[in-house]
Amino acid sequence: MISYSDIENSHKQFYNSCLLSNYAIACNYFTKIPVLNFFVDYFEEFDYDFSDPITYFDNPRVNNFLITAFGVHFFSNFNAFIKDYASYKAKNISIADLLSRYGPIFHTHFIMKSYKGMTLPNEVLKSDITGYSLILKLHDNIDKPAFLKSRNTCNIHFLGEKNKIISSKNSTLFASNNISELYMYLTINPALINIFDTKIQHSLTIYCEEGTKQFILRDTNVPNHKFYLPYDWIGQFQNGEILLFENKSNMP
Repeated sequence: MISYSDIENSHKQFYNSCLLSNYAIACNYFTKIPVLNFFVDYFEEFDYDFSDPITYFDNPRVNNFLITAFGVHFFSNFNAFIKDYASYKAKNISIADLLSRYGPIFHTHFIMKSYKGMTLPNEVLKSDITGYSLILKLHDNIDKPAFLKSRNTCNIHFLGEKNKIISSKNSTLFASNNISELYMYLTINPALINIFDTKIQHSLTIYCEEGTKQFILRDTNVPNHKFYLPYDWIGQFQNGEILLFENKSNMP
């Protein structure tokens, strides 16, 4: 169970940054690292890409994908972003200002970026590459402070889709392929989950509240709001993937 007062409830996501935002909120519960620190570390990790846009755009397939997904204005916006990114590095503007002005740029870079053993956009355009797969790659590989502390503090179990929730290739956390085990686990352990709702294409954080034993939804589009869920809440989601977060020190 999780104390509501210990959940970060004030962060509102920038554009479509729900994946990194909810990962950061889950990690924040165990590490107390501010959510924006994860975005700062992300930008610093990929500093070269933002400093050298010519290299970033030299793949025609990337160009075509960006034009299709975001329109012809993307490139002029990216050039403006490069100038403001320089201002951010010089500490003349904040990370929040940068993200609020250029949310779509960040979101596209997050999706498209080649990262340690993954050749994008070729792989990201395959149907079996998912947002949570990318999140786990960041979690496992970035050595900046927020990610490094989260990796040393948190265990993350990738549980797959809800109707395949405990397949052997994803996790051995539970003994059987039974969704009721996840309910029970969240009820008696200090753990929480990110779940991706495929119906609305949005990542959410869910946990069982200490004291009331009710399930609470944290939506990064609606900060400072407490959404109570019915016991059968998972039935309202489509076949979205699930990440379960817990503290390594609580593991046997």
